[in-house]
Amino acid sequence: WRRKSAEEGAESSSSSSSSSDSSSSELARFRIFPNRPRYSLTAGGVRLFKDPQACVDKANMGCPGRAKRGECSSSPGWMSVMCSRSCDACHLRDPKTRCARHALNMKQATALKPGGVETAYRRLVGLKEPSPELRDLLPRLGAVTVHSAPPDVAESLNASFTGPWIVTIDDFITPKEAHEIVGTVNRSFSRSTDQGAVDRFGEQQKVVSTGRTSENAWCTLACESAKATKDVTRKIEIVTGVPQANYESFQVLRYLPGQYYRSHHDMSGNDNNLACGPRIYTFFLYFSDVTAGGETEFNAVRDASGKHTLKIKPKAGSALWWPSVLDDDPTRQDGRTRHAALAVKEGTKFAANAWIHAFDYREPNLWGCTGAFD
Repeated sequence: WRRKSAEEGAESSSSSSSSSDSSSSELARFRIFPNRPRYSLTAGGVRLFKDPQACVDKANMGCPGRAKRGECSSSPGWMSVMCSRSCDACHLRDPKTRCARHALNMKQATALKPGGVETAYRRLVGLKEPSPELRDLLPRLGAVTVHSAPPDVAESLNASFTGPWIVTIDDFITPKEAHEIVGTVNRSFSRSTDQGAVDRFGEQQKVVSTGRTSENAWCTLACESAKATKDVTRKIEIVTGVPQANYESFQVLRYLPGQYYRSHHDMSGNDNNLACGPRIYTFFLYFSDVTAGGETEFNAVRDASGKHTLKIKPKAGSALWWPSVLDDDPTRQDGRTRHAALAVKEGTKFAANAWIHAFDYREPNLWGCTGAFD
């Protein structure tokens, strides 16, 4: 579909029918790339070519040159939103067309079914048979500490709290791995942002947070291709049992004295509408010790007295793993794993979030279906 034929199709379809059904009627099915699912072209999608807000290149993006260099194919999501006119991709600005899970080249089955949270943690702590890969990995890691566990196993595992699964694994990251990962992003830190409103084309705004004063840098490009990143990611995959395709890039964090992140949750129920699904796990990596402060606090997880919350002190090389969803229904948020990063009092805290989704994250991210564009 080139621009001229699309505009002609829009004129004929609008003159033939004005009913609401005509917007969703299928005019054609086609592939953007070989061996990828087919997209449906509807009358409503074609009319986007005549929409001055939709079928336009964003200013100062150098879109014609980018299109000539082949970026419409190499970065289809970013280009279809930012340079839709130059890419003849105005119909793909509609996220309902661009971001439908069935239209993306990704697995259609979730990585976490009911009962999957319990199975994953029980394998780690020895209550179920581990996978061969996990059996081989565990001797190379440090102590596994169960800080919180369900009532039926909390006592036997010497967990200090009863509640959702929350564990730490010592020596999960080597000093060399931590140094290499932080070193690749050390000049890229900027003030952390929160997710803002989503516009009609699926692009999410970034807003400066009032509840979060840390700095972060995304582990992409050189960081993502670094051996240390690949090795750590593989270890996370073995422990969780969730494939790497479901992971966001590491969000590397730096907290200076006085910086914090107030209580929040990593999963929203609305995330079930995304092609990648909700975040099901957070695998938090501590790259440094902190002299004072900087604990990760789970303020809904309390001891028997109700006076003391679970606080995890940063420890260089350790990993903290918790679920964001309920074991019996992984589409629902587990509100007990709300957490906060308490203010650093002395020292600098380096860490990273590894967020893991129910479905493939990489393919929706390629197509601009996961939120904000950098």
